[in-house]
Amino acid sequence: PWKRKALSKFVKDREQQYQYIDPEVFVEEHLGNNLSDYKFFCIHGKFKVGILMKGRFKKVCDYYFDRDLNKLNISGLGGPAHGNCKYYNFIKNEKNQIKRMIEMSEKISSLFEFARIDFYLINDKIYFGEITFTPVACGVNLKPQSLNKKYGLEWV
Repeated sequence: PWKRKALSKFVKDREQQYQYIDPEVFVEEHLGNNLSDYKFFCIHGKFKVGILMKGRFKKVCDYYFDRDLNKLNISGLGGPAHGNCKYYNFIKNEKNQIKRMIEMSEKISSLFEFARIDFYLINDKIYFGEITFTPVACGVNLKPQSLNKKYGLEWV
């Protein structure tokens, strides 16, 4: 069943940019289970918000942070089913690696108006995850609502 779904044609109400691309299966190295997933949202090559996500396939927890790794009281970038979790103590322990990921995300995203750059951190080694231009199939709705306008105006 997964193969049929993975190779199915474009779904009209999803990400329009894929409608002319033939689907293919791409297999990559298995890095482990329940990894810490770091997502960096950048506008015009500048880091705006980061998310540390845990529990991707069970109970999803996400921790939003700024450039100084301070907790941000926002939600909505990780998808509608995700909720904020307790403070992750290890985010401070990984400060140097996260700062490096921010630098890398800004360098990669400088080629685009907007991009989310994803990384994994495993045993102090940074792994590139993906670049996406349409997080959550463009279904992002930030809370507090005022952030939608703030970041939207920065994108213009």
